[in-house]
Amino acid sequence: MKIFKAKPTENKKMVEELTGQKLDSEGYIHGYYVDGCIVGDFVEVTDEYAALEFWCEVDPDTLQVVKLSTNEWNQLTTRQKLIRAGYSEKQLDEMLKEYPDDDPEEVFENELSEMASNAEWEEQQ
Repeated sequence: MKIFKAKPTENKKMVEELTGQKLDSEGYIHGYYVDGCIVGDFVEVTDEYAALEFWCEVDPDTLQVVKLSTNEWNQLTTRQKLIRAGYSEKQLDEMLKEYPDDDPEEVFENELSEMASNAEWEEQQ
């Protein structure tokens, strides 16, 4: 699931040719937002560099958070839900190190349950 959408600064045909990504019916590209760009997932990460699936400069004034339907939300793993709520992969890995003998899904479910009791959680969903 992608978290953000925004309108590219380049024309639709150029964006689709350069990124390999289709724009939605409203002309938005979907992905993660980083410093004025929508980017795709990591393709490769090493100690020296990181390669992205794609990147595309966007108009920051068109940036929107993508809301998930209840069905889409229910299809996410607990880890994906926590990432969507603002946790980094590193934070989640550290969380698991604190409970090495526990089932990872249970650790994440417990954290998610604590967040659900917080009123701010509803706004992040």
